[in-house]
Amino acid sequence: MSNWGAKTKEALFWNSALKGAVQIITIIVSIFLARILDPYDFGVMATGMIIISYANTISDFGFLNAIIQMDDADEETVNSVFTVNLIISLILFASTLFSAQIISKFFNSPDSEQVIRVLSFVFIITSFTGVFGALLKRNIEHKTLAGISAISTIVSYVIAITLAILKFRYWALAVGTLSNHFIALLLFLTRVSWTPKLQYSHRKMKSVFNFGAWNFLRAQIFYFNNYVMHLFIGRTMNVQSLGLFDKGFEISAKPSKTLGKSINAVMFSSFSRLKKNRNQLQTWFSNMLTIQFIFILPIYIGMYTVASHFVPVVLGNKWNELIDILKILLAARMIISITSGMTTYCIAIGEYRAYTIRTFITSFFLLIFCGFAYQKGVIGISYAYLSFTVLNFLATIDLVFRKSELKLMPLLSNNYLYMIGNMILLMTVSALASLVLRDLTWTNLIVLCFSGAFIFGTWTLFCNKIMRRHLFYPIPKKV
Repeated sequence: MSNWGAKTKEALFWNSALKGAVQIITIIVSIFLARILDPYDFGVMATGMIIISYANTISDFGFLNAIIQMDDADEETVNSVFTVNLIISLILFASTLFSAQIISKFFNSPDSEQVIRVLSFVFIITSFTGVFGALLKRNIEHKTLAGISAISTIVSYVIAITLAILKFRYWALAVGTLSNHFIALLLFLTRVSWTPKLQYSHRKMKSVFNFGAWNFLRAQIFYFNNYVMHLFIGRTMNVQSLGLFDKGFEISAKPSKTLGKSINAVMFSSFSRLKKNRNQLQTWFSNMLTIQFIFILPIYIGMYTVASHFVPVVLGNKWNELIDILKILLAARMIISITSGMTTYCIAIGEYRAYTIRTFITSFFLLIFCGFAYQKGVIGISYAYLSFTVLNFLATIDLVFRKSELKLMPLLSNNYLYMIGNMILLMTVSALASLVLRDLTWTNLIVLCFSGAFIFGTWTLFCNKIMRRHLFYPIPKKV
């Protein structure tokens, strides 16, 4: 086994294991906070995160992925990237601090003003943590990165829950988010040998700018695709509606933000190192799809089938309007879970320009879809997002096979049994939920979850056996 293959397998294991454990904790905490707080509190927090998330795409400027992807990112290059990011972050921090009142008026949410000001400190912190994280990803040290993320997340949850119990409402969410970033910074300083230094080399930054410019544009498009719905809802409806949609968006995104993001981060590092070895790329692209079909897609299908039970039983009846919204968003995330892996592949092998152009074009359709759909309320906006994900999937898969030497039949032969398993999971649990376990009780919800896990788990073990793969780790031993 090659050195990069061994490091990739180890990184996938630790990253997925730690992120999987944190995912379980995250779900529990989200449920607890949703039962304590109201949709309005999540709406106020959402207005702040819309601004912070956008400004973060500007502060990075695509340089961090360049550090991971470049073959010769020395200390001078890393320090130059840090210096540029820090300057941009300080400008954004000041701009957000002084424009918070204008932003709150745009959303007709006076409570958002101070929340936005507090969250603006995230810019300064991420100018440091972003570089630390990129260095660990470059060396495929995802075990360390996942550990830091797990610790900072858990501690921030404790802070958020404590403040929520003490009736601090939306401040519990804001302070929890800020503390997560700050704790991560402290941990990075103790675990990464790089010392931040103000230094700039225009010669070193030339290649970084070349790569970063396209990644910057891609980041802007990614932000637009994730938050244009929030802007439509926040401006044309109310904070309550924004809170409902944001909670549905948050729940539907959890698997992809934890397990999916972890897998893609590992694969991006490996694809970047192996981009000249087409045989290895074919093998690891197929392995990545296998992991998604076994670990990511079944989670989304399971969440979709039990959504009608999950919302009233777990979150409470005050969230019942969320059921249909959540189902639509989960369907969209099923498609995104597959698209994201192909996106990682395209960018890592150097097709970031072609991918960015295609995504830019499909983003116009999202804007058009939202323009027609917002009159139908949050449901209409959700369907607009689902339509966009289908269009983006078709554009991305076309790019993958046009710009690479990947062959379709080997990919299908390695994964078709897992695809069938996902279809069986969808049909059987949906039938149980609608025909047998119809009562909205904790018992029925638990039975549905365990039934789905048993059905798909048994099928997967069977598939691994007949395909002569390891029963519990379906990545071929020789890669």
